Amino acid sequence: MKILQIIAQHKLRSGGSIQMQRLACTLKQRGHDVYAIYGFHPDFQDDFKIFSGSDVRLDFLDMDESFRPNQKTLKSIYRLRTILKKEKFDIIHTHKGTATDIIFAASLGLDVNIIANRGMSCPLDFWNSFKYRSSKVKKIIAVSEQIKEIMVKTGKISPEKINVVYGGVDTTLHSPSINSSLRSELSVPDHTKIIGYAGSALNRKGLSYLFEAFKMVLQHHKNHILVLAGVNREEFNRFHVDPTTADYIYPIGFRKDVNNCMAGFDLFVFPGITDEGLTGTVREAAASGLPVISTDVGGNREIVTENTGLLVPPCDAERLTKAMRFLIENPKIAADYGRNARDFVLKNMTDQIRCEKIEKIYFSTLQKDQHLNRPLSIKPKSIYDN
Repeated sequence: MKILQIIAQHKLRSGGSIQMQRLACTLKQRGHDVYAIYGFHPDFQDDFKIFSGSDVRLDFLDMDESFRPNQKTLKSIYRLRTILKKEKFDIIHTHKGTATDIIFAASLGLDVNIIANRGMSCPLDFWNSFKYRSSKVKKIIAVSEQIKEIMVKTGKISPEKINVVYGGVDTTLHSPSINSSLRSELSVPDHTKIIGYAGSALNRKGLSYLFEAFKMVLQHHKNHILVLAGVNREEFNRFHVDPTTADYIYPIGFRKDVNNCMAGFDLFVFPGITDEGLTGTVREAAASGLPVISTDVGGNREIVTENTGLLVPPCDAERLTKAMRFLIENPKIAADYGRNARDFVLKNMTDQIRCEKIEKIYFSTLQKDQHLNRPLSIKPKSIYDN
């Protein structure tokens, strides 16, 4: 198949852009002709060196991450339309809403097969409901069952049009067998335990509740620190955490070695408030064999279950405190959660499992398309090789 993957994000530092990169490379490994388009920003071009040697055709468009009707957007639409006419893709897979918007505009009057990813749990507005119901969008891939339910309820979209495919995790990269250098880097003694967080400092990530809960944990367990991967010192200082608690918190900024950081954590906490799909760092923490505490947002309850971790309400520092104390004070249960969490990921969320499921969606879409101009050169391995 000839496949276009497109997203408006201009750096490989968050869930959607990273998930697209891994999917593009895995599809290429499975024999497909893959063309990947990202947004462009000169300061983040080094991020895309990860594509080196993959043979994925990589391109960039000067796109805003929100769809604005300006001169830059019009130029990107025109260039993208030229690409669509020339390449005649079998499948166009859009990641996030802006990419779907720009493909809609660029493909006016063209016969295209759009597969649209949906990773946000917020309700659909009028435009999004119309867009996803459009005949141009052949299938929707929701990253959790909860997102599918929201799309059906708020967008009046047929359930048959929506397939749930969890995001993928590189379970070799994220593994409990990794020998982490985090403790050495931070000069953390062996008797000190590390509570970990990985993500941004956006308000919707709920860090203020995590800091409040951690302050209460310290009243009982002084031998613990909180490490924040993805949050730098300047961002942390904006929260005005009291000095006696701040001394136990380590904001270590953006990290390319999140797997190394997670391998050094003793437990993982995600305190998000809203707008989550199925949080990527929760998947990665589970793959790393960590006991996970997550707020009940997005589809996180689909991985954080009674066997893999603890689920707490969002915006509830007291419940978050109790969950952290429970895992700290019950290390055997915590270890069981970590093992079960990794087993769940291995059975449901590897990059290969994700790619096979998406590949089947592509093929089923093309088999229904009466206007396919050329025969398919590759059959889905997961269907025909068994």
